[in-house]
Amino acid sequence: MKNGAKYGSMNNSLPTAPSISNCIQLAACGSNELLPMNPELPADLFTACLTTPIKIALRWLVLKVRN
Repeated sequence: MKNGAKYGSMNNSLPTAPSISNCIQLAACGSNELLPMNPELPADLFTACLTTPIKIALRWLVLKVRN
């Protein structure tokens, strides 16, 4: 059996990177830096994503659709 025949045809192309507008980046900042804030999202977005992921995903979707 040839390579890939067992699983059908294999596509060797790499997936495209997601658009930055479709991403939420969670990162730390320095003590002298300010995080970007949105009054319609929780101040601690990271914890909110962990504790209430569906609620935050729906809020994020509403914000994206509205803009």
